[in-house]
Formats: sequence, C-alpha cells, structure tokens
Amino acid sequence: MSKVFESIRRLESESDQVSSDLLSEAKAIFRDTVAVRPTVPESNGTSVHEIQSRVLPVRVSADAPLMPFTPDEDSHARAGEQYRIIRTKIVQHPRSPRVMAISSVDPGDGKTVTSINVAASLALKNETSVLLVDCDLRRGHIADLVGFPDSPGLTDVLTGSASPDQAIVRAQQFPNLHILPGGTRLANPTELLDSPQWRTLCQQFRKQFDYVILDTPPIGSLADYDLIQAAADGILLVARPDYTNRTRCLNALRNIPADRLIGVILNCVEDWFLAKNSSHYGYYAYSPAPKKNK
Repeated sequence: MSKVFESIRRLESESDQVSSDLLSEAKAIFRDTVAVRPTVPESNGTSVHEIQSRVLPVRVSADAPLMPFTPDEDSHARAGEQYRIIRTKIVQHPRSPRVMAISSVDPGDGKTVTSINVAASLALKNETSVLLVDCDLRRGHIADLVGFPDSPGLTDVLTGSASPDQAIVRAQQFPNLHILPGGTRLANPTELLDSPQWRTLCQQFRKQFDYVILDTPPIGSLADYDLIQAAADGILLVARPDYTNRTRCLNALRNIPADRLIGVILNCVEDWFLAKNSSHYGYYAYSPAPKKNK
C-alpha cells in the first residue's frame, strides 16, 4: 500500500494533470471502514458525502427480546414475525414514509426496544440501508441495549466535536443496520435540536439511507419531541396494555395529526384467552417425520 502512495506522490510532483484529491481517494480505498451506500447525486449535480462507519458486534442479553430474527432464535420467534409484519405495513404504507419517529406517552412503554427491532427488521431487506438514531438525549439507552459505546454520538456530531463518520456504528450481525448513539450527555440538549445543524443532518441522512428511525423522548414530556418529529415523515406510537396511561394515550392520539400518524404498535401483548393457538395455522418451516420402515 505504501508503494501506491509513493507512486501517487511521484506523479503529483511530475505532472500538473494529477488531481490533488487523488491521494485522499486512494487512502479511502484502503481505509478499514465500510461505506453506507453509493454516492447519491443531488438535484443540483453535486454529490453527497458517503458516511464511513465502524463495525462492531451487537451484544444483547440472552433473555432480551432484541433483534429476534436469527434462525436459532426460538424464545422470541413469534415477536420476530410480528416485527416483520410491522415492516411490511411500513413498506406498503400509502405515504411511503422513510424517516420515522417512534415515541410513546410514558417511560417504560417499550419505545426503544421497538425502535431497535423495527430498524433491524427493515435492515433484513436486501440492499436496504437503515439508520437508527438515539434522539432521546436525556435518557436514551440504545447503545447500552446493543452493547455499543454511547459516544461519540448525536450530541457530539451536533456540537461539532465528531463527524457522522466517527459516530455512526454498523452492526456486524446486521450489515444494513447503522446506529447513531445519543452521545455525550449535556445539561440541556434542546438547543442542539433547535438548530440548523440538526435540520441539515436530517436532510443528509435522508439522502444517504433508505430508512431512518428516530427514537424520541415520550410525547409531551419535553420540547425535544416536537423538534425531532418535525424532521420525520410520520410518527409510530408505542403503547403497552395494562401499563400505558390510557388518558394520556388517547390525548396523544387526538393531538397527532391524522396525516402524521403512521400507526400504533402494541408492545408486550399477551395472547387473548379465547384466541386460537397460532401453531394451528402458522406458516413456519416444517420438516415431516421420517417414514417408518415396514
């Protein structure tokens, strides 16, 4: 590799026709990072910078219902199928939302686990790049749940102390899934979300990824939520039966404009006692029993 760089430097010194950017482009070829997707041309003819991301393995607790999509995942296999159904409804939604804010009305409703699993289910699609952003800058814990470092992250990018290349992490087990942690905790992050930097960053992500999932603070609890959801195409509301405050949930549904609500996801739903056992009609891999020799 050093010979390549020496050859480029020699050409630069011998000819004026060699681009000054050639050396940096050659370094990018040999850099041990992963490009999100091919450069996307903008309408004005310029190009959007490709994000280069670190690759880290996802580490989750064995009993956590996170990313239940691996073939050997049995304990949460049904949850995996439900998230695939959610993915299908998103993909087939009439408005074709690409940037989605996922929120709830109470802490503990499961919005963060839901955000992770929705993003991972979308990332299962071939040639589909997905970015999951932890926008709950006060109590977010996406990084903790997947075993990634919490910083650098979104706050570091917005303050200019890190670039998106340095902050975004690609999940090793899910090559199409990229995660931007919350970053360094700040006393009052609202000003960061109410800034041109946040709006510019959202526009950049929209151009570079097929889907962007924004995990937000609970609805109505902070000004942060309104600033985050304004950058999204729509909102997914997470509710948890026998836990979510019904009055606040109904008020939230009334206050979300109809053209902004993508849908409601019910978390931790138990089987109805009168429902049929799903194994009676479920479509799963089936291996017939071997025939007995007569």
